[in-house]
Amino acid sequence: MADVDYIIPHQASRALPLVMEKLGVAEDQYLNLVTDYGNMVSVSVPFGLAYSLDHGLVKEGDVIYLMGTAAGMTVNMLALKL
Repeated sequence: MADVDYIIPHQASRALPLVMEKLGVAEDQYLNLVTDYGNMVSVSVPFGLAYSLDHGLVKEGDVIYLMGTAAGMTVNMLALKL
């Protein structure tokens, strides 16, 4: 994950930190809002992007991953350069 500045994952559950740890992602490299906002289902990734932009967590030139998850072991990512 060295080539990415920040990850904005789907905020599905409080298990998010465990999943990110298993992927080798540091706590300061991803957004974790699930304890504050809960699972917002389909809007969690777009909300996370807006939140990250509004709060200065990401900036122009950053490479970010938008990470979606679904039931079972389904994961997808979209890489963006802002």
